[in-house]
Amino acid sequence: MRPVRIEVIGPTRVFIDGRAVQNAPGRRARVRQLLALLVVEPNLRRDRAMALLWPDSDAPHGQASLREVNGICRERGMYHLADEVYEYFTYGSARHVSSGSFPGAEGHTIAMYSLSKAYGFA
Repeated sequence: MRPVRIEVIGPTRVFIDGRAVQNAPGRRARVRQLLALLVVEPNLRRDRAMALLWPDSDAPHGQASLREVNGICRERGMYHLADEVYEYFTYGSARHVSSGSFPGAEGHTIAMYSLSKAYGFA
């Protein structure tokens, strides 16, 4: 594995093998915020990252975004690979919504599950 260095204090810069990466995705504010979070909290869980980076995002907004991605995949003839591993890890009144549950999704959606994670074997 090649050494990677990410500088998040001051302008965000990414270095691979000691060389600065030009046009790094870290120029976008949300990517810089995520990189900074990962530096401070390397084992950051996806749900915690979502809560920290998008605190105003609610379930209907998330579902609408998922439906939009699913529609784009359908329109462009792409497969929507859906990580359903954490479907049983919901909190409070949150409800899991599968991208395969939208009308017309069955032809282009691949849902992936994990017995070990879903049932706590990991």
